[in-house]
Amino acid sequence: MTRRDPPAGGTYVLVVRLSREAVLTVGRLGGLRLLAATYLYVGSARRGLPHRLARHARPEKSCRWHVDYLTAAGQVCGAWVWPVGEECALAEQLAACPEVSPGPSGFGCSDCRCPTHLFRCRQSPRAALAWLRQGLPDLVTELSGRGIIQAVSRRQGA
Repeated sequence: MTRRDPPAGGTYVLVVRLSREAVLTVGRLGGLRLLAATYLYVGSARRGLPHRLARHARPEKSCRWHVDYLTAAGQVCGAWVWPVGEECALAEQLAACPEVSPGPSGFGCSDCRCPTHLFRCRQSPRAALAWLRQGLPDLVTELSGRGIIQAVSRRQGA
């Protein structure tokens, strides 16, 4: 697959690794116990997607969204980006993947009716990516954690 800079807007899956079990206090969701595992978070940005991904990858930030609590406790390993698509449709496709388990109810989806936008990988996240690519073949960008920040820097002309 060819790696390119992420588009200005689109839908994404953030890959986050928790190296040890954590209890996260997440807004109205309260205390959430997450096992040590790799998690997949589904999100979107109509514009400013490279900056959103870079924000997710920064270890220090104020916690504004549910995913901020997860990324503060874990390590962003990468992101898979689609230039088009709807966040809830991507979450629904990921929920059907046999390689993942649903995360806590209500996580990342306070503005929709989805059960969750967070999923725990049972094994390698690569299997989940292969599953998603069957139904959503137009993946344009796959970034490592460091690559997220580099892509944003290139876009800004740094």
